[in-house]
Amino acid sequence: MYLAGRGVPRPLLGNLAGPALYTLVEVLLEGVEFFSAPHHQAYWVFALAVGVLQQLRLGSPAQHWARILLVSENLVRTSILLVLYVILEHQLGAYDSVWQFFEERSHIYVALVIPVIGVVVGFSQWTAHSHLQGVLATSALLQRYSEWFLGRELLERAVADPHSLALKRRNRALLFLDIRGFTAWSERHEPEQVVTLINRFYQCAEPFWRRAQAIKVKLSADEIMLVFADPEGAAEAARAVMAACERLLRHEGLRCGAGLHWGAVVEGMIGARGHQGYDLLGDAVNTAKRLCDAAAGGEILVSGRACERLGRRFRLSPARQLRLKGKHGGQVVRALVWDPQPVGGRGADQLKSSSGVSYGSGYSLRSREV
Repeated sequence: MYLAGRGVPRPLLGNLAGPALYTLVEVLLEGVEFFSAPHHQAYWVFALAVGVLQQLRLGSPAQHWARILLVSENLVRTSILLVLYVILEHQLGAYDSVWQFFEERSHIYVALVIPVIGVVVGFSQWTAHSHLQGVLATSALLQRYSEWFLGRELLERAVADPHSLALKRRNRALLFLDIRGFTAWSERHEPEQVVTLINRFYQCAEPFWRRAQAIKVKLSADEIMLVFADPEGAAEAARAVMAACERLLRHEGLRCGAGLHWGAVVEGMIGARGHQGYDLLGDAVNTAKRLCDAAAGGEILVSGRACERLGRRFRLSPARQLRLKGKHGGQVVRALVWDPQPVGGRGADQLKSSSGVSYGSGYSLRSREV
């Protein structure tokens, strides 16, 4: 840990740690005569050479230099065998000099083969390293795409247990948000401006749905669908997203509306054999969508069923009857009250999205008792 230097690898120091410890112990036992032994000298030379090559490879920006340094490192490593063999034969008195050692053809053969093995191992290691980097890059890209389509929580569940994505009936809190007046605004602006606004809309909402741990996120044009395990989390996210997005949209003369409902859905992988996606179906989804459509700008409409679950933690407007498009009978709804009052100084509640764009919510989002 200390040699890494707060996460920065230092291979040169790492390679010298072993020889330094070995030298310290041996010097205490043998004295300074330790340094006169040829194999001790060779130990330090090879440790230093490998450490220098690794350090150079770590700081090399060019791929071809990194490849040459890796091959050189493996050449040095395999040469350890040859050098120790020569030293051992010399200490045993078999040969008076290094030149005499190489007078035998078998020794010449060994001296030629060992470096070749080092080069082959070096190129093999580089090839394996390149393939591994490609696999890791592809894996990271696939994980990123999978999180986009499934969400982090669903992806973790799917990896742990593929059967967890099978169709099941569950109770979910569904929150829809969309931009009021977006169609008319789009007609007056270029497509690039429309895309920029939509991306900013998504980026503004993202930190809040992540903090509220949305199970699923579905983005479609100016509409955001969020799925939560309970109405409380959905209500918290609704107030936070509404506060942040209203501040963003008002510069364009636009507003945001939302609808929240709690009910039964069938959830899981839906589609044909060759093309499937994780989605939710059921009347609860339609109801939440219709509530969103009926909400005025700056309004979060909550169904009666969701209100029952919210209890007294959230401030709600008086109940009213509302006829939703395509639904039989009236729907009892209440509006979730959110407080758009600025708090703190400049940048008091700065949040940064994954894209690197910062937005200051500047709103008080605390729950209040009735």
